[in-house]
Amino acid sequence: MDKKGRRDRPADKPADILGRRDAILRAVSYAAEQFLKSASWEMHIQDVIGRLGRAAHASRVHIFKNHFDAEGRLLTSIINEWTAPGIEPQLANPELQGFVFEARGFERWVRLFQKNKPVHGRVRNFPAKERPALESQQIQSLAAVPIFVQMQLWGFIGIDECRRERIWDPAEVESLKTAANILGATIESRKVKTSLEASESELRALFEAMNDIIIVISREGRFLQVAPTNPDLLNLPADDMTGKTLHDLFPADQADEFLGYLRRTLETRQTLEVEYSLPAGRERHSVQFAAVLRPMTGDKVLFVARDITEKKRVAEALRQSEEKYRGLFENMIEGVYQTTPEGRILGANPAMVRISGYDSEEELKSTLSIDSYVDPRERELWAERLIREGEIRNFESVFRRKDGTLLSVLENARVVRDAEGRVLYYEGTLTDITERKNLEAQLRFLANRDSLTNLFNRRRFREELEILINQASRYDPQAALLWLDLDHFKRINDSLGHRAGDELLMHVARLLQEHLRQADLLARMGGDEFAIFMPHADFHRAESAAARILSAIRSHRFELEGQAVSLTASIGIALYPEEGRTVDKLLVQADLAMYRAKEEGRDRLSRETAEDEQHKRQASRNAWVRMVSEGIEAGRFLLYTQPIVDLRSRSVVQEEILLRWITDSGTVVSPASFLITLQDLDLIQDVDRWVARQALALLGRLKASGSRMLVSLNVSPKSFLDQELAAILEKGLKDLDPSRLIVEINEVSAVSQFPQAQHFLSFLKRLGCLCALDDFSAGLSSLQHLKLLSLDFLKIDNSLILDLPRNQANQQLVRAIVQLAHNLELRVIAEGVEQETSIDLLKELDVDLAQGFALGKPQPLD
Repeated sequence: MDKKGRRDRPADKPADILGRRDAILRAVSYAAEQFLKSASWEMHIQDVIGRLGRAAHASRVHIFKNHFDAEGRLLTSIINEWTAPGIEPQLANPELQGFVFEARGFERWVRLFQKNKPVHGRVRNFPAKERPALESQQIQSLAAVPIFVQMQLWGFIGIDECRRERIWDPAEVESLKTAANILGATIESRKVKTSLEASESELRALFEAMNDIIIVISREGRFLQVAPTNPDLLNLPADDMTGKTLHDLFPADQADEFLGYLRRTLETRQTLEVEYSLPAGRERHSVQFAAVLRPMTGDKVLFVARDITEKKRVAEALRQSEEKYRGLFENMIEGVYQTTPEGRILGANPAMVRISGYDSEEELKSTLSIDSYVDPRERELWAERLIREGEIRNFESVFRRKDGTLLSVLENARVVRDAEGRVLYYEGTLTDITERKNLEAQLRFLANRDSLTNLFNRRRFREELEILINQASRYDPQAALLWLDLDHFKRINDSLGHRAGDELLMHVARLLQEHLRQADLLARMGGDEFAIFMPHADFHRAESAAARILSAIRSHRFELEGQAVSLTASIGIALYPEEGRTVDKLLVQADLAMYRAKEEGRDRLSRETAEDEQHKRQASRNAWVRMVSEGIEAGRFLLYTQPIVDLRSRSVVQEEILLRWITDSGTVVSPASFLITLQDLDLIQDVDRWVARQALALLGRLKASGSRMLVSLNVSPKSFLDQELAAILEKGLKDLDPSRLIVEINEVSAVSQFPQAQHFLSFLKRLGCLCALDDFSAGLSSLQHLKLLSLDFLKIDNSLILDLPRNQANQQLVRAIVQLAHNLELRVIAEGVEQETSIDLLKELDVDLAQGFALGKPQPLD
């Protein structure tokens, strides 16, 4: 909810977005068809923008045309408008006539339009100086794309939403850009035609005014008379040319060519028309001529030539404009078709032929459309709905191609009737959505499951845990969370290899499933850690279950690589609601209890009570407050940098700043050992501010040395709303290039604290910084939020990268993440690249950048 109490609208479902995109594309296709048929785009523009508005479910669609005032300022005026029922029109609004971009605070729009970029989003997120003009029109969200004519910014098409706030999907914006391109091409074509007509009119006038080259020439090529009608096109003054021959004035090959024209004219006694090019005028630039040769008496020829250079240029421009325009229509990726009510195919575009697997339109027309449906009842249902409703949208079905392969398709169609209401034919579009359907199914599975054990992963476990805790708070106030960690698993992994380690984890997963109730929830949390949530369980029941599990693991002999391996585990127990009423609190308490079990000798269970935790927390906070304060002052915090490499050029393009801590013994330790504690004790903000100052200082040194290296730093969720950090960044970037600074936030905090993350990223974008989402691993909740965040980079979590060469499931997931990111115009960085074999594989998967020990280890920052 924003400051004015408006509720954020939930993200649209993919099907709704695709539906609107298809509807917009149909409207664009209709526009292309009408503009191609008509000599005037103005005749159809009102119908076209109305279709666009209804297709986009918008409140208002308008077209603005640019012009200049006497002072040379860029102005724009509304010239066409469509409004939905109940929406106040703005066509007569005097404020929108002669609207001065710069004076009204809209220079940002001009900059984006001149770069052929759209303006879109929620009005409340726009710069303050833009909002009054937009809010006066009741606009809550908008999308506007530029119209270019002859490479000049002619105006723009805008779509307004006045009834609610709305996020514009990239597919919708791209479809709107297609509409603007078609309109621009149509206007350009009209201008070129007008220019051609004017050019032809001028040529006629020139001819009538005797402004063409007019020469009487003999069979031998001697100039007998030369009219001084257009001396700029003559090689010599007219008087100087008289008496000379073709060979006196032109190279031999050209002179011989003209002699051939003369003799042919005299021999046939017929008029001859030819075109040729010659250097002419003082500049001796190439001129294209059209000449008419007419026989005269006495072996003489009347030679009349005119300059057609401009006419040729205009004709070529017209051809290119029409070719571009027709290409937009004919090369649509969607199939377009017409069929009779009986299913006979009347016509299809090349995309429809290709999707169906046929070699030509004629071959496709020899079939019946009903034969394409795997289930003929789908065609019957499609036809029934089409007749009943007049049109059908987003109808999904399965088609069989000519070669027998199956594909998923999305159809949109309408009935075309004659003036008396009789059905003439059906027409519609068909989109191949097979890849999308496969990707959706793959993402649904991979986003919820651990690829090794097929158990719920950490993210899905948290989501299920939220639901179960909510249920427990209403119906059963008792539940328990068990956190299990295998003892000395690393030894087994190091001695027998990763393959054996993976096999052991799968054995343990099956063993745990055998010893749990059907109502219990089991997940692999990562590495060798598992979590079990037991609803309707008090401490005694949880303790009994944990003891059974420990006994089962202890007594089992695991066969790995031909060896019998013994194993033990440690389990921590946290009770609901005694140790916590939230997911985060329970997970922390269970984890602490598990570590207590480790400290007490392993192969046992332990419980961390709320009272124990409170005493520890207070003591820990007091110690850490002192350590952080002294650490910053005494240099106990260190900064390292790790290179990030462009996989195409293999050059270092970024440096990520990493935090380290020097212990009392002088050992340098990674942040994993203290960052969670600092966040939990609300001390992380001081560290974030210190790191930000160091990053700005590094950028200053790089600037002074002439380096264009990018620098990235991580910011914790506790600092999203930290005004002091914001002030440090805003002040420090005034004398620096903010686009050289990348600020990273991790995926979990972006989802769990979405409004704060969105606010923080928007602030950074206003400063001009780049933004990255760290530790991304394709959770469904993350996918839903991804397009709503102002991001430039997506960093794939190292859990998907570490064993990438031998993990096919992770390869598929990485491929899907890359495709999704590139569709959202994000660059992808792979973290944790520790094997040389991973580098080539990441390039094959189209990953842009990478970091890890295989490319460069962290080094102390000088």
